[in-house]
Amino acid sequence: MSEFDDFDFDSEEAELEANLASKDPLVRAKALRDKAIALIHVNQNDNVAPIYLEEAFNIYEASQSLGDAGICAYWLGWSLANAKQYDRALEVHLKGAQYSRQVMDDENELNNVQSIAMVYKRQKDHKNASEYYGIAYQLAKATNSPALPWIRNFYIRSLRKVSNYGLAAELARAAIQEGRESGEDFPIVMGDQELAAILMEQGDYEGALAAATEAHNVAVFVDQGREAERAQFNKAKALNLLGRHAEALVELTEIQTLKRYRSRNKHRLRVDFEIAKAKSGLGEHAVAADMFKKVVPLFDSFNVRDTAVEAMFHQAMNYMAMGNDLDAELVLGSVLERLSAAEPSALSRSSSVLLGGIFFEREQWSSVLAVYEPLDSDPTNRFTIWYPGVLQSLAMAYFKLGRLDDADAAAATVLATGLHVDPSLNTGDALAVRAGVAMAAGNVAAARRFGRKAIKTYLAGGFASKAAPMGELYL
Repeated sequence: MSEFDDFDFDSEEAELEANLASKDPLVRAKALRDKAIALIHVNQNDNVAPIYLEEAFNIYEASQSLGDAGICAYWLGWSLANAKQYDRALEVHLKGAQYSRQVMDDENELNNVQSIAMVYKRQKDHKNASEYYGIAYQLAKATNSPALPWIRNFYIRSLRKVSNYGLAAELARAAIQEGRESGEDFPIVMGDQELAAILMEQGDYEGALAAATEAHNVAVFVDQGREAERAQFNKAKALNLLGRHAEALVELTEIQTLKRYRSRNKHRLRVDFEIAKAKSGLGEHAVAADMFKKVVPLFDSFNVRDTAVEAMFHQAMNYMAMGNDLDAELVLGSVLERLSAAEPSALSRSSSVLLGGIFFEREQWSSVLAVYEPLDSDPTNRFTIWYPGVLQSLAMAYFKLGRLDDADAAAATVLATGLHVDPSLNTGDALAVRAGVAMAAGNVAAARRFGRKAIKTYLAGGFASKAAPMGELYL
């Protein structure tokens, strides 16, 4: 017996090696592709696999073997994206989708389109990611692909990233209903997870809490720990938004005991951020201030800059609750520097409202104008609940700076429409401005009429300190 008889002979491996040296280009291309895929299955970061796939892809293109080129494009594009060569990956996947469409290979067209969406997602190009996930979703639905639930979930998430909350919520609710009818847990849990996030963005915090609670209950029942923890985090976030900070803290404290909190840095930071918000809401401002100081720079370190800016906004509000308007001003200024002036967001507007309020209390009237005039010039702000208060502050700033016509016009608008937008608004300042403008114009009767209304309005709102000095002028 030969000493080599104890070794198995792998005929498939031998055939593959032989085909790699074949003079037939298509045989060689298939061998290159198969070898590369085998290498990727062993090590996703294999450096040789992309070289084999690139050569195979070139052979398939040269020979007009479009079906094989489409398949090879998927693997080549995937490996390029894995190496963060995103532009080349997109180029290859786009060709792969086109070739697959030409030979009516629906499955591989879907693979390439889905991968294009994933590349854009990695690049944080949410607009293009949403577009291609939409194409992938329609392809998956048309072909009844088993990948449909996963693709739909990514599509919903991408729609949320571009603020298309209507369609995102519609698809999430459809997924949830599908899960309830079929008895499958995945559509319910993932649909509820996304719906909770969507509803929080829309301000429906009760609805978000209900969705997150259902996702948590189902995930716990089917022993899906990661999704259970994610849902519990969404519960805590919704509770914080509802002002139920003590309940939020109970959920967050439980999350701190779980493995994922201890092992995933970004997740841990987000949990700690919510804890800081809960602590601030419960009046533990010094504790919250220390936590905000830690999480903000760490969000930057882990390149989670959107959440870093959000955390800075809450840090500023916590400083204001502590009576520390100097640090609040510094933080809000940094927030606005980070946010794009060309694309105003809810966060930038809220930060401007707070910063202008600080300047107003200090009677820094030029600074009030600098912050509030851009808000007034944007017509989309006219029906937000904070707008009448901003316009009233502008009226006072104009008056103090001697711009009497602007002051009177702004104050008149506040008195005409402000309470329709914000029923809780105290219009004392607007009345005081109109009184002051009338007095400056020599219209004593109008000045006394507005002045007396201002005194009455201030007193009704509990602003006796503002009413007192006006008594000498108008009573």
